Amino acid sequence: MSEALDPPWAVVWERSPIWFERWKPGGFSESPSRRLASGPESFVTVLRRQLYGLDRRTGRTVWTQPLQGQEIFDWRVSGDVLVYASYGEDEAAGRYWGIRSVMDLRKGKAIWTRTRPTPYLRKEWLLVHDKLVVYGDDRTSELAALALSDGAERWKVPQVTGDDYPVQASWFAYGDVLYALARQEKSGGLFLKSFDLATGRELPLAHLFGGDAVSNLYVPSAVTPDGRLFVEYDAFRLGKASIVAYDLEGKRLLWETRVLDGTESRGYEVRSGRTIVVSDAPEQPLVATYDPNRYLMLNAATGSILKDSVLPGYVGWTEHNAVIYRYPYLFTSARRALETGMAYDLIALNLETGKIDWAYEIDRQKERFQTAGAEILNFLVHDDHVYLSRTDARVMAFRTSRGSGSSP
Repeated sequence: MSEALDPPWAVVWERSPIWFERWKPGGFSESPSRRLASGPESFVTVLRRQLYGLDRRTGRTVWTQPLQGQEIFDWRVSGDVLVYASYGEDEAAGRYWGIRSVMDLRKGKAIWTRTRPTPYLRKEWLLVHDKLVVYGDDRTSELAALALSDGAERWKVPQVTGDDYPVQASWFAYGDVLYALARQEKSGGLFLKSFDLATGRELPLAHLFGGDAVSNLYVPSAVTPDGRLFVEYDAFRLGKASIVAYDLEGKRLLWETRVLDGTESRGYEVRSGRTIVVSDAPEQPLVATYDPNRYLMLNAATGSILKDSVLPGYVGWTEHNAVIYRYPYLFTSARRALETGMAYDLIALNLETGKIDWAYEIDRQKERFQTAGAEILNFLVHDDHVYLSRTDARVMAFRTSRGSGSSP
């Protein structure tokens, strides 16, 4: 077991790069999973069409760079490169969103910028891998790739075949292959489709997960560096849900575990899967979270259920974002009921004891179902610190241990 945490973790620093009016977040990125990212030498965040580089030790703004476009709604960081998208408008297409520019974070300047953004369909379908930006075309439903170096189109092919269409959070790359989890419209089955990243050519079907119709458009998944894909797929109209492990290298199913069998035998009202979290270490368990506040621990090697429990003291999860760091700690955010409203906390759940070892209140609301003004947007756990970005434009850092700050 790793070194114990050292609560109550003091706030190391707290910064607000810009003045922010609480209830008018216009111009903010609309991608909650990408609002704080680790760049080559600093953290980066996007606020009101401005890119900020923040010093990891102090939170101070070390550089800024204006971004092009009416409104920045999505961005990705991959290594030294940032790709961002903004809204465009023309007579034929009307108002649309598209890829605007690619920036070199070390040099702090654009590699290329489009006067008219390249259209793409959904935020979940924008992917940066190796030397390519892969995206789904907004109007033609084609899959396409641009070169990171100059923005030239490398290939464009039909995005899906027949009645198949990708589910949310479905694109990922492994090796020289692009994968997509897609739902077949007629049967409702969940397919793992694959494409050659060099040419965009669709490869033979990788796998069909189960035979039940998938009723949820959001399919939680996780991929490890050694090529293990974990997917939770549901057929809630039948009261069923399963978690499967698939070997991308060997192209074979490793295991499948039914986590909801239609009888509600475990006594939980499970509505949908929220996220799957798996550590890079094979001996550590997989964790799957479900609405409203249930979580499962599974043996990542065999799929056997190790624990089936609820989050103590909380009524539900807040974000899809969660990470295992210094096992047995799961970092995520959750909602806590108050007598007259709701509180939103960043928490460290001890997976061995099932207890909350640390919690930090981010915001509270008077109304139970009111949207949180300072609810957690995104957090990173890095080098013995937790960093989080909030809707009130504040970025905060917490120390997680007494250590010197070395990575685990």
